[in-house]
Amino acid sequence: FGYTPNFNLKRNDQSNIYISNSHYNFIGGTNIGEGNLLVPVPTASLWMNNNSHDNFIRGNMFGTDPTGTIALGSRMGSAIQLNDASYNIIGGNTSAHRNIIANSSTGVYMIGICVFNLIMNNHIGVDVSGSNVISNNGGIYMDNGPAFNNIRGNVISGNNFNGITIDWNAGKDNLIHGNNIGTDASGTVAIPNNGQGIFSATRVAIGTYFSGDRNIISGNGGRAIWLASGAGHIVRGNYIGVAADGITPLPNYTGIEVAEKIFTGAQQ
Repeated sequence: FGYTPNFNLKRNDQSNIYISNSHYNFIGGTNIGEGNLLVPVPTASLWMNNNSHDNFIRGNMFGTDPTGTIALGSRMGSAIQLNDASYNIIGGNTSAHRNIIANSSTGVYMIGICVFNLIMNNHIGVDVSGSNVISNNGGIYMDNGPAFNNIRGNVISGNNFNGITIDWNAGKDNLIHGNNIGTDASGTVAIPNNGQGIFSATRVAIGTYFSGDRNIISGNGGRAIWLASGAGHIVRGNYIGVAADGITPLPNYTGIEVAEKIFTGAQQ
């Protein structure tokens, strides 16, 4: 989308893909040649709106060249935007499902009634290898309603501002499990988000008792986690300021900052 076989940019004026009140669509795929390449556009590159649900976004490259290693075109709008869209899956449980989400104003932007979406196993702010920066301004941003969404198993690193922002008007009980936030895909090398690893102003669960749900939140330019408001947050079982081995230092500027009545579990 926006790129010719002769390697010339032919950018669309608005969204590359717009889905409105439509369901059970597959954008991309897990087999070779099924993924789409989407050049940045002034609005959202892929925009799901108006109660669109049960759509599958997999194996695509947003904002990169076909190799997934170089930014393609100038940074403009969001890569993926959900407005009042629920039960959608961005990525999936294997590397073949992975989207490369880079070179955008916001990697994944959710606003309105967006519930039970799964964002899984994507590279957000890094290239296909998970080792080199192709930054977004922000990684994932939620505002004005999103709740009960699951952010799992992604590499969210190298972004110019926060890795994940759950803003003041967002809904509660979003889950953040098993991500590398501020490191490469191996969890051993710092690739900082320049702002916070995670900023949340509403109740959120970051990690669980299970080691597979552990987030590695290390190497970030700001706080690893900033819980700016709300109560009942759960932060449990994560590695913060260390690598995947739980020993090697990969410091954030600050670990965890909390503002109100917070419950957190023990951290490494």
